[in-house]
Amino acid sequence: MAAQSHNVGFGLTTGKEGMSKQLRRGLELTVTITRAGPGDVINLAEGRYAPTETTVSDLVLRGSGSPERTILSASPLVIRGRSIIECCTIEYSFHTGPARALHIEGAGSTALLRNVIVQRESGSALSAGIGRVAAKAMNRDSLPDVYVGPGASLWLDASAVGSVVVDGGHLYHSPNASISDIVCINGGVASQTAPQPDAPMQQQTAQPPATQPRIAPQPRQPTQSGPNRSASGSPTRDRVGAYKDKFRSMLKTDKSAAGDQPSSGARSRPSVPAGAVGPIPNGKPLKPFSQMLAWPSSAGSNWADHIRPQLSAGTNLILEPGEYWLPSSNFKDIAFSGHGDPTKVIVNLADGPIGPSAGHALVLSNLTLRPGIGQTAILASEGRSLVLSNVVIDHYRLGFGVARSGDGDEYFPLMILRSGLTTLEHCEIRADRHSFDGYVDISDSARLQATSSFVGWAVASRGYIALNNSSAYGVFAATDGEVQSNGTLQLIDVGDAEASPLVAMSGGQIIADSVVSQRKVTRIRSEGKASVSVANLFLPEGGSAVVERENDGTASVGGDQDKIKYTDGSGGATGAKYATVEEALAALDEFVGQDQLKMEIKTLISRIQVDRVREARGLQTTGRLTQNFVFAGPPGTGKTEIARIMGSIYKALGVLEKGHFVEVDREKLVGQHLGHSAAKTDEKITEALDGVLLIDEAYGLQEEGLDGGDAFGNEVINTLLKRMLDERDRLIVIATGYPDEMDRFLDANPGLRSRFTETIHFNPYRNDELVEIARRMAQSAGYSVDEGAMRALYDVLGAAEQQGVMSRKGFAYARVVESIIQTRAPGQLARRIADHLNRADNRTLSTLTADDVYPAAVAELSRYGFDPSKR
Repeated sequence: MAAQSHNVGFGLTTGKEGMSKQLRRGLELTVTITRAGPGDVINLAEGRYAPTETTVSDLVLRGSGSPERTILSASPLVIRGRSIIECCTIEYSFHTGPARALHIEGAGSTALLRNVIVQRESGSALSAGIGRVAAKAMNRDSLPDVYVGPGASLWLDASAVGSVVVDGGHLYHSPNASISDIVCINGGVASQTAPQPDAPMQQQTAQPPATQPRIAPQPRQPTQSGPNRSASGSPTRDRVGAYKDKFRSMLKTDKSAAGDQPSSGARSRPSVPAGAVGPIPNGKPLKPFSQMLAWPSSAGSNWADHIRPQLSAGTNLILEPGEYWLPSSNFKDIAFSGHGDPTKVIVNLADGPIGPSAGHALVLSNLTLRPGIGQTAILASEGRSLVLSNVVIDHYRLGFGVARSGDGDEYFPLMILRSGLTTLEHCEIRADRHSFDGYVDISDSARLQATSSFVGWAVASRGYIALNNSSAYGVFAATDGEVQSNGTLQLIDVGDAEASPLVAMSGGQIIADSVVSQRKVTRIRSEGKASVSVANLFLPEGGSAVVERENDGTASVGGDQDKIKYTDGSGGATGAKYATVEEALAALDEFVGQDQLKMEIKTLISRIQVDRVREARGLQTTGRLTQNFVFAGPPGTGKTEIARIMGSIYKALGVLEKGHFVEVDREKLVGQHLGHSAAKTDEKITEALDGVLLIDEAYGLQEEGLDGGDAFGNEVINTLLKRMLDERDRLIVIATGYPDEMDRFLDANPGLRSRFTETIHFNPYRNDELVEIARRMAQSAGYSVDEGAMRALYDVLGAAEQQGVMSRKGFAYARVVESIIQTRAPGQLARRIADHLNRADNRTLSTLTADDVYPAAVAELSRYGFDPSKR
């Protein structure tokens, strides 16, 4: 039976922490452990748990982010069968048995610990005395933190577990595991290199392919309890067996084994992150520079006198455990290197951020940065390179709730990246869960690459984010920003069902392989010609997803489609925008102008309906109902909206299964090297199958004047032509652009005219039609427009037409009006009534007059060369 997924503690993540919450978490975890079946996954929210049932058998316990966030109180925790514990701290206080914290018992039992810390509960001095008594009774000098019994095995990866006694069992640990002491008795074995497998781990029915050893998460199913579940063929046993293979590949000296890399065709198979996400307790210090300089903690507050005079480019500062104070500085090829646990080396930023100097690098490893109240920790504005390895950037001194300047929507970023490449590995950006404070700001072509890291809230605005097996509260692509996630992206619950963790806007783009969400409701939003593409979305038990597409935004989300609802942003379901032919035709009739175009579309509908009737009566038909179109006309004449209407019509008539809409242009189809363009084009076509693919400014696919021709554009066109033929019954392609340019585009390849069989012309809007569009736009934005304002707009448009403004390339008719009415004119209104705002009634606040519209129209049209002095 497939593994089940259980979420524990996620309803208790908000509000003040207290004993009541800890008790409720412990009770919830106890009940879940008792009822869970073999192989089930228990996802734990942040917080402390003290379960009364402390025997874990054939289960996965998975915390949230870094291990300090999820704490298990053990007395001790007993592992039987094959179980996995990830991203947790196991604390012991009162304890019995052969170990303080963890006891693996039973021949054949195997425990895998990844990113786990074992430690004594803070303030529990009594436990030391109890431990000494228990150790004396067992004839040992001291009681170990972890006990591995006869025939049992313990596997450690990126974990710190203190002392371990291996009593006739096996201990296998990766190089990045920390163990203070190992005692082997009664034939016990401890090894950093695992032996070769002698047989598969029982029934490994879910063994992944050799090209992708990482483990796919099991589908989330409703929780079941009761005795009717078989323990054989446990999914957890499959996971442990596959993790063993992963360990062996990690410990081989040849790191280039093909099995460590996912295959290119593995996008549809999401994976659990291949390593620990967030900081690890035994990180290795980076040594990028040869010149070493020790900074002792005794001089931690004496930077200016003790360290600064000795510092030069290429220095690697070695920090021992302790607390340090660092002034705001830009560094030239300097490294700050702590030891092991990043929480043991605290660097306080006294008066502002640090970062690399122009053209130089800054390297930080195994430490925690703490900025001052309301201050940023990292500012990379001109640097070449910023490297963070096993680093925590704390937010607790940000001073949430302090008075802020400006409006109430300003937030404090913990990192501002404006240039160069920033890499994060095993890092944690401790942003505030309940607000946007502490976010990471990536812009101005800066790049962020995060591996096995928790990035909090991350925003790319004209910047680039690459995530590899990482986690976040939310990721945003704004203003042509781009986010790509390889492997698995985990979305951490923030306790707010209305918050959207994946948002693309204003031309932004998000592409993700696998997204595993902890949220009960996962909201994904795309707006303003942005796009979101998620190959597989995995939801928690009882979870759902809402995908909002607004203002020409596109989104495609794979996964259980019964749990994913698409909306147009106003709450209406929309695979296609309109559910019936009648609704689509009503929308067409409401469309301003374009009367000839409307007739052509209605004729097209009639042809399809006639073919349907002929087919039903056994008469011969053309056999094909889908067509591909050229929409020829200037921008801002309604081509995108008409394409949406046509997708709805084709779906309502049963020609297309979905009728959804995917919009692309050259930038979204052309890759960075030969071969990449074909892959990107294939991906977008696959996304559009059973719907409409609109190629905006399609003539841009074939750029002129390039030596040897446009190889990248040809690759796109050839791929497009083949897929249009292969998928002719599942796809409608619409290419848009200016009429003359589209004629040249169709002549660029002999196959294009045969594929695009219909051309629909969009006429430029007349001035009276633009005024009507303006009136409707104002109404949709909550404004009324008086007659004087409409006359003023008509007069300015007429003057602009006489100056030839509207015939210039780039003039976007309806979009120009949209900017005038919904952006510039309301701004004029606000300035006009600012002095008597408190006395203004609702009518005044909601009416645009000529005093608002005229200057707004002049300002907007001036961008296209309009000269008001020549009226």
